[in-house]
Amino acid sequence: MVCDTSDSSPSEEDGSSLTLRIGLHTYHVGLENGVALAHVLLRAEKYDLAARVCEAMLRHDASAFQVAILLACCKARLQEYADCNRILQAVFADGKGHVAEHLQAALVSQSLGMTADALSELVTVADGAPDLPIIWLLLGDEYGAVGDCYNAAACWRRAIDRDVHNGPVALAAQRELTHLEEKPAS
Repeated sequence: MVCDTSDSSPSEEDGSSLTLRIGLHTYHVGLENGVALAHVLLRAEKYDLAARVCEAMLRHDASAFQVAILLACCKARLQEYADCNRILQAVFADGKGHVAEHLQAALVSQSLGMTADALSELVTVADGAPDLPIIWLLLGDEYGAVGDCYNAAACWRRAIDRDVHNGPVALAAQRELTHLEEKPAS
């Protein structure tokens, strides 16, 4: 699968969406759909593709910190830890360096398969930055990975509640909730 974002550009219509070419398909995505697409690719372990989508979105909106955090997730999963650290330090340059440290520890733990450590660090991050919807999305993902559907759903609901005006993270979290609700009870 190829993701050609080198010539991604704002849409002619309103300047708020990107044109992404993935394989033979062309997608026009806004921030909301771009975050959801990157999240889907991340969950599908298509880390390189997810990173390219995030990078394309950041070229057109460098202030999209939630996209930058998703990119840091991708970099950690690709074992590009220095890039992950650089991104997180830039995102949390406003004096929340401790949040960046714990988030990087969580992302590195995830990439190494250390789920319990990742979960513990993400809980610490959520306590330190409770208003960041992207953190609740990632924490929900981690709870889902260990089969804790109750806490996963609670975290995804928090992500939705904290993302103003049903923004980009709310769309991704709602997608996870919908999939959880569609699963047959065991």
